[in-house]
Amino acid sequence: MIFINRFGEQYADILSLGFLWFIGLLGFLALFTFLRDTSQKQRSWTSPKGQPIRNIHGLHLGYFKGSMIDERTGLVQSVLVEPSEHIDAGMYPRDEQGYLILPSDAIHPLDSAIIKKN
Repeated sequence: MIFINRFGEQYADILSLGFLWFIGLLGFLALFTFLRDTSQKQRSWTSPKGQPIRNIHGLHLGYFKGSMIDERTGLVQSVLVEPSEHIDAGMYPRDEQGYLILPSDAIHPLDSAIIKKN
């Protein structure tokens, strides 16, 4: 309740309430933007097997073989690549079957190939 007196204190009360309302509105807007951005960061992998994979310098690393998915979250953790004969054995980590293991955040899909970022 706002009491009106001759010193104009009611205007200070109204101004402070308006300021607090504005800060709360900004907080909700920031929260909404954050939640929307995190939902868009989930990737879907529809690359067919056999698609070529190159690094950013154009070196042919091999062909897309499959992906490793986190069972708890369902997100792609890494991509398996059938290595090219030109790739040095110690250049990239490999699994038991000899496929290259590339982290999912280090690759970028294009129309004709998948590019591995450094």
